[in-house]
Amino acid sequence: MKKMKKLAAAVTALAMASVSAMSIASWNVAAVDGETEAEPYSAWLNLNAGGSWFYGNEEGMGEMASIPGVDGDGTYTATLVIPEDFGGTDSISCFYLSTDINAYAYVEDGLNPWESGTANVVVDSITIDHAADGTSEDIAYNGPSEGALFKENNGTDLRVNIYNTWTNPSITDISETLPTGLFAGDTLSVTFTVSGINAPYDNGFMLGDVDSNGAITIQDAYAALLAYVASTAGLETDLTDAQTAAADIDGDGVITLSDAYKILVYYTTEASGGVPSWD
Repeated sequence: MKKMKKLAAAVTALAMASVSAMSIASWNVAAVDGETEAEPYSAWLNLNAGGSWFYGNEEGMGEMASIPGVDGDGTYTATLVIPEDFGGTDSISCFYLSTDINAYAYVEDGLNPWESGTANVVVDSITIDHAADGTSEDIAYNGPSEGALFKENNGTDLRVNIYNTWTNPSITDISETLPTGLFAGDTLSVTFTVSGINAPYDNGFMLGDVDSNGAITIQDAYAALLAYVASTAGLETDLTDAQTAAADIDGDGVITLSDAYKILVYYTTEASGGVPSWD
């Protein structure tokens, strides 16, 4: 009887924590026929030219690329449309491709994802479509230079600097000068390839990703809780060795209620725009 009460208390505790968590963060999983899939990543262009900033993730500024959260390796295109009130220029000051791909999701815990992670983004081609005369111009891309794969301002997400002399290292993988200029209504397009996000990393699991779908979600916290409940009741779990290791956050060799709670905290921190950590 005491054991059953303990199990019930554990389930209730995590359920209450989940409800609290959902009040501060939106869901990042979508239900499909009873299953879940990771929310897609996005990629967009940012440009400083003619003394103005243009951000591709703002409404009406172009098309952001949608990258599947699972099996997302592939080639994509993001575009940036220059506003109608832009006076025109023949040079750029800064140009980069932003993403919300969390590099820390694809590296072993404790390692530097920019040195040891698997997630990578590489620019393939750049074009400008001119609205005034309907012509298209290919921009010579000489990258990626060492250090072009950079971190976003939040310190976790991947960015590719295309022309950015304001960072260290300075990246000039295209010319500052645009031979045919850039004017109102023109569209910049960047085609790029994403790799290394189909699977976590070489040791077979990503810490916290109990269901092995490439993302840490509230479902992982629930899976860890079920494993804890089963082990406390003396039952076998259906987790693989890699999934068991992913659920054992503190590395003590057993899945506990504390492990499930830490996964929940990690998820809610990331979903609410914070920088998650296992510390």
